[in-house]
Amino acid sequence: MTNKKYLELLYSFNHSFDDSSPLIIEWKNGLKVKCNSITGMYETDTEPGDDDYIGEYAAAVGDVEILRQGNDNSVEIYNDCIEISLKCIPERVSLESGIVLWEREVNDFDNNFYDEYDLIDCLNRGCEVEFLYNEKMYSITHSDNKIIVTEFYNEDSEKTYPDALTALSYEIDGKPLRDIISKMKVVDRSF
Repeated sequence: MTNKKYLELLYSFNHSFDDSSPLIIEWKNGLKVKCNSITGMYETDTEPGDDDYIGEYAAAVGDVEILRQGNDNSVEIYNDCIEISLKCIPERVSLESGIVLWEREVNDFDNNFYDEYDLIDCLNRGCEVEFLYNEKMYSITHSDNKIIVTEFYNEDSEKTYPDALTALSYEIDGKPLRDIISKMKVVDRSF
């Protein structure tokens, strides 16, 4: 999902919420809730690279009534509230009347890479990538015809590679990048 699409989700709470009409929010795990209050979009106090990074902005909904249980616990409900963040993105937000305010597009996560060949192709075309893995933010950029991979706010983690193929040897938590491609959550990519 692009940063723009994520912000559109958060803006839908700010600009479209009607206090007299509850929101219906649905997640991929099947959870469907009705929310009667909302904080609107706010700036979080987490930074990329923090263990608890949830994005620069988030929103919260309250007075949550479960309409349909999810098939797992991936959406945390705390004191009848749910925080909407990079860790908790719904599939659809609508008014109780059925009017859809925001919906995830089928290809929203097409930013993710399917395999190492997909990532290599993207990097060879000059693509720059920001991704989450194990709650940490990383970037892959280009400089002087070389590829640089680094964890956000951790200069010691920066490594420079001559090409895309060798960049896949960059290690994260003891694993080469090529082995975690399917587990990366791409937050942004330039092409």
